[in-house]
Amino acid sequence: MAPERFFLELTPASELLRTAPHVVIVGGGFAGLEAAHALAGKTVRVTLIDKRNFNLFQPLLYQVASGLVAQTDVATPLRIMLGKAPNVQILMGEVEEIDTTAQEVIFNNRRLRYDHLIVAAGATSSFFGHNEWGQFATPMKSLEDAYAIRKRVLSALEEAEQTPDVNQRRLLQSVVVVGVAPRGASWRPRSTT
Repeated sequence: MAPERFFLELTPASELLRTAPHVVIVGGGFAGLEAAHALAGKTVRVTLIDKRNFNLFQPLLYQVASGLVAQTDVATPLRIMLGKAPNVQILMGEVEEIDTTAQEVIFNNRRLRYDHLIVAAGATSSFFGHNEWGQFATPMKSLEDAYAIRKRVLSALEEAEQTPDVNQRRLLQSVVVVGVAPRGASWRPRSTT
């Protein structure tokens, strides 16, 4: 069995790759990971840059938020997912700028030259011009978001458990789900009263 290889150097590990085109992929989500898999084993040098060192399976974040699954069930290290590809390196960092004239990606106070660039940086939550809604509607795009929702819901349920006022208990046991993906359309809360 070949040993796992995790290289962090910014130069290719083999002479064959030294003159190969360099493809930089920004983002290790579904699209970035798929692009890296498609290029794995080809005669190109691939550098995947992500601000996290793991791929997050966002469709199951609601289960992390509800306490049904652990973070390890939805977050897999990128180096495990791509570590055996001899032409792929994974670097952790947040891209600050892309200089298209010089064909360089700027991250971690470095400039990394590319021949081809794939930007698959993902998406953020939108409050449709009403950023003040953010204090009442925690988005669910990251593990931190899922944990914030879990804490908020479990704290409210714990308070409801200790509240003698029936109306206050009902309010504390109320959850509003906005959106239908992945489970908003069919999710039904259980009554604990």
